[in-house]
Amino acid sequence: MKSPNPQAKPEEGLWLRYVRWQFAILGILFFFVVMSVILQKDIAEQGVWKTDYLAFYAAGRIVAEGNINQLYSLEVQREAQTKSSDGKNLTIKNYPPLSTGVIGFYNPPPLAILLTPLSYSSLEQSWFYFLGANGTFLLCLIGLLLATVQREWLLDSKVLSLAGMLAFQPIFAVFNQGQVSILMTLIIAGMVVAWRSGKTSIAGMCLGCLILKPQLGVYLFAAAAANRQGRILLSAFVTALGIFLATSLYCGLEPWWEWLALLKEASQFKSENGIVILVMYNFRAFAENYFLAALNPWIPLLTNSLFLLGALGVALVWWNARPQQTGNKEAHSCAFDRNADFDTRMAVTLFLMLPLSPHLFNHTNWIAVLPAILLISAMKKARWVVVGYGVLIAFSMLFFLLPSLLLTGGIGSGDNELKSALGFGCLLFHAVIALVWYFYSTRKKVQPNQRTLSSASV
Repeated sequence: MKSPNPQAKPEEGLWLRYVRWQFAILGILFFFVVMSVILQKDIAEQGVWKTDYLAFYAAGRIVAEGNINQLYSLEVQREAQTKSSDGKNLTIKNYPPLSTGVIGFYNPPPLAILLTPLSYSSLEQSWFYFLGANGTFLLCLIGLLLATVQREWLLDSKVLSLAGMLAFQPIFAVFNQGQVSILMTLIIAGMVVAWRSGKTSIAGMCLGCLILKPQLGVYLFAAAAANRQGRILLSAFVTALGIFLATSLYCGLEPWWEWLALLKEASQFKSENGIVILVMYNFRAFAENYFLAALNPWIPLLTNSLFLLGALGVALVWWNARPQQTGNKEAHSCAFDRNADFDTRMAVTLFLMLPLSPHLFNHTNWIAVLPAILLISAMKKARWVVVGYGVLIAFSMLFFLLPSLLLTGGIGSGDNELKSALGFGCLLFHAVIALVWYFYSTRKKVQPNQRTLSSASV
């Protein structure tokens, strides 16, 4: 007997598919329109020197010139950025990120070494090379998700999720500013997909690679540790240690200590050296903007405490999770239940990580596309729940997009502070939704052994 076409589900109304295709087409067109504006107006008129990419390029240049031991001196960074931008970075004094003439490079030494090849081209040329690299990372991420998490989705759902990824406003900050958030999302997705499919050694390798952005690995480490995933932890340790040793063989230990010292110094920055606390999309920015001034001395401590408390919450979420297993009949018969449970817990993990992170600018918010896709995957048997959550995602995207179009005041005008508050609220809202679905699904979940037994008895 011929099996029915999985793409033709009668319960999926034609009107719903029509709406999906319309939004998908609009989202994809919107992406290309905005990218053309970035290329022909923002970069062409303002120049690359005013973007965060200047910090990455200058860091690579410092390493290429053999001065990696001075990489974390802000004065050395300022000199390198002045040479790279022909002194343009010193011309703006009323723009807080550049008011001190330097956009600080606060990433660990391995990332600076990886950026070194770009410094052998001009600043403008290398920006376009990095744009191509970001495009490649994006294609790899899309392919990875389509082949795994979204493999059984309907075609219109796949295209709509692609459009959502492309139309989510932070992606334009990634491309325009020359940031590495798409690469970090790809690494996190690699860890999630590998763990989800039982390839724990690969999952650990991806987790270890997050030494490039350590704060993004804390909650994932807590999840793996709470779930007693020893192979993931061992593989992550070996990978991170390998990166550390390889970097240290190249430049010694001094850059590592200097990096930690600069991070400690940067934690006190409010509006200088490329850091503007008030426009971050996290609890700290929200507290700085809207809490009483009397609480300000306690806000950094409160921010870090909440981040660690969130990690503890993630550990509790994963403590009683069933391990991902492959290769036996029971595992395959319960694949949906196990993957849905995993996707829900991982969505909680990533959605909590973002708004509670001590350091979160707009471009990093793009990581939120991953937990959103995972949560939709977990909800896929509850069709109208998925539709409702899709509507909430659409409104959330508007909360990121419309303020960027309508609120054009500079830093300090209140407009950017309102943008960050709306974005922070959206991230927190989705974290709450993920938690609600987690509690609901774990209460309603049928035990896999019982399900297999009842199926066999029919």
